[in-house]
Amino acid sequence: MKKFFALLLLSLQVSSAVADYRIEVVAEGFEFPWSIGFLPDGSYLVSTRAGEVYRVSADGDKGEALTGTPPTYVAGQGGYFDALPDPDFTSNRIVYLSYAGGSPEANGTTIMRATLTDSGFIDSEIIYSAVPTKGTPQHYGGKILFLPDGTMMVTTGDGFEYREASLTHCMSGPPASPLPG
Repeated sequence: MKKFFALLLLSLQVSSAVADYRIEVVAEGFEFPWSIGFLPDGSYLVSTRAGEVYRVSADGDKGEALTGTPPTYVAGQGGYFDALPDPDFTSNRIVYLSYAGGSPEANGTTIMRATLTDSGFIDSEIIYSAVPTKGTPQHYGGKILFLPDGTMMVTTGDGFEYREASLTHCMSGPPASPLPG
């Protein structure tokens, strides 16, 4: 009887937590959207697995695919990952894009830094490429986060080499690594 009441109480807690939010469609027409990066003016960037980034207005109007994006290796879990504005985006217009770079034989998490214009990216630069590369299209990571002091953190994934996942000296091991530089 005690187990029944414990399960009943747990189910009531779960159902009340689920009811605290609602889903609202704000933009449509994306093929496998992977990430949303919010911009200071209320618009946002949406990256797709297939290798496109779109700017969506605060009203939900989807623009054309941005130009100046890098080629990506689209297979398995590969494609574009995060599209995130720099903490000083208002003054520098810099965006970071993480994606699967490389070929079927040698690929890994890659990060590009570029300046965002109305139609796309310019002045792009690759600031990180995973080493060693892998021959599997899995476990890339690619999530970007900025700490309050401006340090960039990135999940690099284990490239399907799960034994490396706990090795803190290996860039393909820890779940979040400070970007070298």
